[in-house]
Parts: sequence; structure tokens; C-alpha cells
Amino acid sequence: MFWACLICVLAILYASNTSLYHAVTVPHDSWPKFSSSPSSVEAISSRNAKIIHQGMTGGGPETVILSDDGTAYLLCENGDVKSIQVANTSSPPTTVARVGGRPLGGAIARGECSDAEDILYLAEASKGLLRLTVSKLPVGTRRKAKVELVAFELGDGTPIVYADDVAVGSKSGKVYFTDASDVVVERVRGSRTLFDTLSASIVDGVRGERTGKLLAYDPRTGETEVLADGIWFANGVAVSEDEDYVLVCETFAARVLKVNLSAPRPHPVTVFAEGVFPGYVDGLSISHATGRVHVAVPSPAPGAIKVLSGVRPAWFNRVIRQGILMLPAFIKPVKYGCFVTLDLEGKVVRTWVDEGGDIANFVTAVEEKDGKLYLGSLKEDKVVVVDMEL
Repeated sequence: MFWACLICVLAILYASNTSLYHAVTVPHDSWPKFSSSPSSVEAISSRNAKIIHQGMTGGGPETVILSDDGTAYLLCENGDVKSIQVANTSSPPTTVARVGGRPLGGAIARGECSDAEDILYLAEASKGLLRLTVSKLPVGTRRKAKVELVAFELGDGTPIVYADDVAVGSKSGKVYFTDASDVVVERVRGSRTLFDTLSASIVDGVRGERTGKLLAYDPRTGETEVLADGIWFANGVAVSEDEDYVLVCETFAARVLKVNLSAPRPHPVTVFAEGVFPGYVDGLSISHATGRVHVAVPSPAPGAIKVLSGVRPAWFNRVIRQGILMLPAFIKPVKYGCFVTLDLEGKVVRTWVDEGGDIANFVTAVEEKDGKLYLGSLKEDKVVVVDMEL
């Protein structure tokens, strides 16, 4: 009887484990490869870009989420979700929900939306995956909202530590999102409401561990599974129009990964783009209208990190990294704005740069709509709109 029970328990554990961890561990053959001479460079200037809603309360719209009716949702530093009308920049942003914590990435679940309401999924760094229902009301009317926490741990109880970005599949309705790292996001010192996601990411980059994951949440079952792990800070995520692959920004490897969903599990992971970015990568999006992939590059690679990557042997490299972690102000982002537009083969179409960060600084998200690119920033209190045709 004992052995029969033991075999049953092991079988159940095996089944739950294999269903949860049909994941590929991402291989790392080398340190980041940066582009020293970006190709097809286009300057971000007053000629082709404009700033809207500068000085908005809440600050730091890390991501801009564009709906089909001309509404844009902004995920702000203070935990607010705000809405603006992209065609009416004179109308001030409206707070539609206070989700708390630090919402970083999000996407509209168009398959769940209706004429009466929008459904958004948000990655809130300290909690996990949120579902936000927002009523559609006339412009200027305060929208009613409902916030639900739908995923905060995996099936085996492993917590989602640093939820980062979101994409929704058009075919299955699954929500693909990233758990960036196992570094816990702490509150800003002296604040009860603000969270310091940037410092947590810097710790992850300096220590050199690879603990990020790509996850998939199924709204029909409520289950969350791991599609890929071993990612060096799993950041921006986007899904193809046919939902046959997912792209993921691996921030501190300075590359974009491609997870092939059309292949049998575990889905194989390949490198989509590498060696073409002048710095670390953050958010990304795929325009299904133009077949363009836009990758945010918030900052150039710090020179010290470039030097550190070449230090050998490995044990000595780890000792130095641990020493650097004792210096919390060691790495400070410089004013710089950049994003790179790729085709669906991962080839560079254009590199957009604002060297001094005067207009676009610390770009963390890029969304395309009707020939314009809407830029989000973790640090700035504004939205930048770039005209692709100028």
C-alpha cells in the first residue's frame, strides 16, 4: 500500500511539474554584444517629434497602451493608470484606476473587450499580473474601473517576483508576460507608495545572474506556465499576429529572443536580434500593420560594465561584482534617448537616437499607430510622439 501511494504521489508531482515547466533554459555563450556603429541612424528632433502632456502628475509613463478608439492608457510611477486621447492633446490625462505599486507593462486583450469596456492586463512589479476592466464613457467622464490580481505565483507555489511586461495572443487569448528577475523590488527609501524598479534591475545586471522567465497565463483555466527561463533580466515582450512566436527582450544580454510557439513543447528559443543595439534593451512591440519591430534602448552600455564583462577567471569576476553591489550609486543612467526599428527577420531598418536626451530620454516603450510612434519612459513625466514619415 505504501509503495502504491508513493508511486501515485510521485506521478502527480511529475505530471504537475512537467506541465508547469515545459520550458527551455536560454543558453549564454558570451557577454553582451553592442553595436559600436549603429546603422541607418535618424536623429530624434523637433523636426520629427513632439512632446505631449509634459509635467503630468503621477510621473514616469513606462508604457503607452493604444486602444482602437483613440484612447491611450499610461502606466505611471505612482501606481496610477491614466488615459489620454491621442487626437486631442489639449485634454489633460484622466486617472482611470489606481492599481498601486509600480505598473510597468501592459496590453489590451482585444478578444475580451466589448463596446462597453476595455480589458487590460498589466504587469505590476511587486504583485504580479493584474486584469483591469475599464468602462468606455464619453471623453472627460471619469471611467469606472475594476482591478483583479490574476497571477502572483506558479502552480508549485513559486512566487512571481518582478512582473515586467505583457502581450496578449490574438488567437488563444493567452497572456504572455515576463518575470524579470528574482531580485525583489523594494520601495523608494522614505516612501510608502513608490517602488524603485530601476535599482532592482541594476542589481540584477551587475550580479550577472540569469533568473528571468517568460510566462503564459491562460484566462480560461487560471493557470500560469513557464515557457522559457534562464533569461538575464526578462523585459519587453511581444507576440506575432498569428501567435506563432513571442519576442522577449533580454536586457543585460542586449538582445531579443524568439520563442517558437508553433513548435512542440518545450518551445525552442533562438536569438532574433543581437549585436545591433547601442545599449541595453527594454520594451518592444510588433506592429502588425507594418511588420516592424520597435525595441527601446533606454541607455547606452556603461563603460565599466563593458570592462567588467571581460574580467576572468569567472570566480574573480563574481568577487568584483559582489563588491560593486555594495556601492548602490555606482551606475547612474545618463540622459540619452534611443530605440531601434527592425524588420520581421531581425534586421535593422532604422536606429532612432537623441544623444542628449533633450526630447526623448530613457525610452522604455515604443508603440506604433497610424504612422506615429508613441514613446514611454520610466523616468520622464511626458509622452513623446515621433512621426515615422518625417
